Amino acid sequence: MTASSKPGTSHTTPTPAALTEHKVPSNSAGFRPWPEDPRPVDVTLRRITAETVYEVCGLSETLSGDQRKRVVDNGTSIAQAHFADAAWFRAIYHGDEPVGFLMLDLAMDSGQPGVSLWRFMIAGPHQGRGYGRRAIEIVAAHLKARGTTALYVSYLPGPGSAAGFYRSLGFRPTGRIVDGETEAVLAW
Repeated sequence: MTASSKPGTSHTTPTPAALTEHKVPSNSAGFRPWPEDPRPVDVTLRRITAETVYEVCGLSETLSGDQRKRVVDNGTSIAQAHFADAAWFRAIYHGDEPVGFLMLDLAMDSGQPGVSLWRFMIAGPHQGRGYGRRAIEIVAAHLKARGTTALYVSYLPGPGSAAGFYRSLGFRPTGRIVDGETEAVLAW
């Protein structure tokens, strides 16, 4: 489960402070439940601190070889975020354990009234447990509440691709190719 598209730069949307360390009950964003595990998943999005950065960076090393070819290491993403005008990033936690990373680009082109899921990954040992789905639900619920109408993502096809994961969440291809990646959108 990865996202790696480059951010747009034509306008800036205010940073959603409400996304910090927030939980969303299962299915609150209207997504289909995981049929193989109907239990609620305790997922939070937390700021990355000096105490947690190494552990969050190390999550990249747990991805399969095919996935590692498709997603930028978390350490590189965190560094890029510090030099981007509209990047917002968090670690994904299950309970007290970091299980993933996400980064949004809050500045989309004027023709696309939404936010881009710039980077997204769930550590290899934690994939398939609903953590990624819950993280996307949290983000989507807050974006919807603040008036954003869409969440964009792009991904590479082939082995290790996150295409099926994004389709299962309701993302639909836009027909555009962005930096060699298929663009998809979740609109509400």
